[in-house]
Amino acid sequence: EYDLTYDAGAVNIYAIEYIPAPAGPVGVDGVIKFDDYVGTMADGTLATEFEAGSIKLNVVVDTDKKMAVDANSASFGTADAQIKYTTRFKTGATSGDKSGLKLTVGAKGTIKIAVRTGSNSKVRNLKVVKSGVEVLTCTLDESTQKHTVGDITYYDYFTAEVEAGEYDLTYDAGAVNIYAIEY
Repeated sequence: EYDLTYDAGAVNIYAIEYIPAPAGPVGVDGVIKFDDYVGTMADGTLATEFEAGSIKLNVVVDTDKKMAVDANSASFGTADAQIKYTTRFKTGATSGDKSGLKLTVGAKGTIKIAVRTGSNSKVRNLKVVKSGVEVLTCTLDESTQKHTVGDITYYDYFTAEVEAGEYDLTYDAGAVNIYAIEY
């Protein structure tokens, strides 16, 4: 609770806005996006590492060369505020022996993932797993993750608190499309 004081006569207040402090000690450390990689992977030039700040995404395995980055627009956020991404990382297959990703974070913090199902008609999952323990399960279902308000369409982000270290990203029900990972 705060007192607003004025000591030199009347004042006109037109608006008061509260802007919360960023999460964590210094706010967002980095956002992995794929803008500079459009067309890679599908043509055989596999980028194996994406890094921003102290967060890193590594391609562990892509045996069938199905992973790709392409142009595709989707907005994530809330009805009041969205971020539009214009590229996506397509996993191309179910994770396992032929497809795999690893996420590394440098310190305790919050990850925020912009991700959608690889098939609009199928529910898929993206799991963030450390040492066999799931720290986040993203259920990717267009019927619940997609929202339209007026002429605005947006998708939900998925967030989790994480410790420093390596995490496996698993997608055991089929391909997923990752638009960004923020830490």
